[in-house]
Amino acid sequence: MSEIINQRLQIQSVWKNEDAQSSSIKFWQRLFSSAGFDVNERAKEVVCQIQLDQEIIGLSTAKEIEVPNLNNNKFFSFRMLIDPEYRIPGLSDKLIAESFEFLEGLYVSGKSNCVGIITLIENPQLIKTRKELVYPTSKLVLAGYTKKGKQIRLRYFKGAMI
Repeated sequence: MSEIINQRLQIQSVWKNEDAQSSSIKFWQRLFSSAGFDVNERAKEVVCQIQLDQEIIGLSTAKEIEVPNLNNNKFFSFRMLIDPEYRIPGLSDKLIAESFEFLEGLYVSGKSNCVGIITLIENPQLIKTRKELVYPTSKLVLAGYTKKGKQIRLRYFKGAMI
């Protein structure tokens, strides 16, 4: 089953694309009765979308932030969400890889001064089962834990000066 789905999946970079912003809002509205965040603002941060037969089933977002505990360097605060019905092995890794490659391109081309991505691992199952220092596929490095026990993970862009 996942093999069939994988063949029909498409991950696209959609940074600053207004059509993608609209479809991202519809995606969040489909999944959440109340998103708990401003979907219009978050839609402006969409990096990549996963499409299955023209339907959005996942996406990533990134927002520039300054991180005081890391020498006030700027990072992209990275988030992703995949529809629970379509969470197949390896899909999140593919989404992270595509998103990272796009964001790293912004840094390398001088369009961003963010030195990498930083994210919180909020899934309790992942926090229990994935304790390795570096995730092998996404290369996200464990940088510590929040007061609530969420993992802080980051990855620097090629050539980043820290």
